[in-house]
Amino acid sequence: MCTSLSYNDLNSTHFLARTMDFAFELEASPVFLPRNYKWTTYIDKLEQANKFAIMGAGSNEIGGVQLANYMVADAFNEKGLAVAELYFSNEANYDKESSAHKLNLVSEELIMWILGNNASIKELVDSLNQVAVIDSNQGVMKSNQPLHWIISDRTGQTVVIESRDGSLRLEDNPVGVLTNSPDLSWHLKNLSEYPDIQTKPFDDKVYGDWTAKASSMGAGSKGLPGGYLSSQRFIRTVFSKQYMATAVNTEEAINNILHILDNVTKPKDIVLNENDEVDYTQYQGISNLDELAYYFVPYGNRKVYRVKMTTDLIEKSSNTIDFGEMISNSQEYTELN
Repeated sequence: MCTSLSYNDLNSTHFLARTMDFAFELEASPVFLPRNYKWTTYIDKLEQANKFAIMGAGSNEIGGVQLANYMVADAFNEKGLAVAELYFSNEANYDKESSAHKLNLVSEELIMWILGNNASIKELVDSLNQVAVIDSNQGVMKSNQPLHWIISDRTGQTVVIESRDGSLRLEDNPVGVLTNSPDLSWHLKNLSEYPDIQTKPFDDKVYGDWTAKASSMGAGSKGLPGGYLSSQRFIRTVFSKQYMATAVNTEEAINNILHILDNVTKPKDIVLNENDEVDYTQYQGISNLDELAYYFVPYGNRKVYRVKMTTDLIEKSSNTIDFGEMISNSQEYTELN
């Protein structure tokens, strides 16, 4: 279970952010994949070479097992296109059979193909019919992964890709928020159930000779869902994004986004799956699409790590860089005396 949102500041700097909530340890850290990064599809074993450099959260090892390719869960490319994949249980409906006329991918590979080959959402709209996501157990997790994807670019547009009846559907996301199942259209309709939530206390209400007054500050948010269901996290995130003052610069934007993510971040041991495994927020990640920077906050350390896709990295580097060894998962402090 995860939460993602797009965000723009007053300088028209664009961001795509997410919490990574999962019970299986993904061991993700900030990574850089250069232009021409080569990877091999799991189904047809076809080698691919990325056109664009990519930066985000990923790994080439899961559960002590070395992967054939780096896998990324949220990232951006050198053109400022960003994608995050989120769990979509009981809803994802992929192709059952491979296509002879398309590039066949397992769901975990779609984000790599999108960022490696598309400069914008406009390009993605035109190229998405070149690929098929297949219901397959050949991927990283050795089981079919039900996913949907939120995508944003430097124009400020945000869309989602969801699979229905075996095909990939790209649709506009008017609120710039995505969580998990049900599908986006259900979550948008569900917003209509919360028309009275507001930032200010309700006005006084007169009942006969009695005037009822709001009991305290925050009374206007009575009814705001407080749990960790995807529907509840969706409502809370839309509410926070709607009413927080828009950031004036990048620093304030990062701070605002982290506060929004904190409102849906899951501590350890609060949510368990059916096998009593802890489903928790393993990290928070933010992609800055205009400055080409990635911000990473691991679970065990509330320090914000920042890595930038510099011009030198884009133009000169041919090496994959994993920044994981520079990340501490033990809480750090700034001593004041």
